[in-house]
Amino acid sequence: MKKTFLVIAILLSNSLVGFTQSKQDNIKELLKSMQIEKMMSGAYDAIIPMMKNQMKSNPVMKDSLQTKKMDAMMRKVMDASREMTKSFMENEMTGIYERNFSDNEVKDLLAFYKTPTGQKMIESQPTIQQETMQIMMTKYMPAFRDKMKAITDEIISDAKIEKKD
Repeated sequence: MKKTFLVIAILLSNSLVGFTQSKQDNIKELLKSMQIEKMMSGAYDAIIPMMKNQMKSNPVMKDSLQTKKMDAMMRKVMDASREMTKSFMENEMTGIYERNFSDNEVKDLLAFYKTPTGQKMIESQPTIQQETMQIMMTKYMPAFRDKMKAITDEIISDAKIEKKD
């Protein structure tokens, strides 16, 4: 009886490993079809011009030598970010999708991204990301910075009052 149970357990575990592998293969295909790496690279490409514009508004950056140094530093930071993203994609994304989507949902997503609408979604992502970043940086970040400064000032002020007491 124990041997029969052991054989059944081994057979079940082997079939589950095969099922999980199939799901992982589907997730890898999904991520490839979604062009996630390309989208993330596009996001970095969208950030660079905005960072440069912010640096230009900084009085210290009016000096061309400082600007060249900052450009070189920014390229290094972006290269490191791309390297980190690639490592993340290779080592983490499959697990994230595996935990959050069933095998059938992964298959449904795969089917969607093979449709013309799915392809348009993929093609539109860099433009959508760029527009989103531009609007966030120009329209919402100034007010957000002001709020953060007010919150920080309030915390500092409260800390000074508490220190006096």
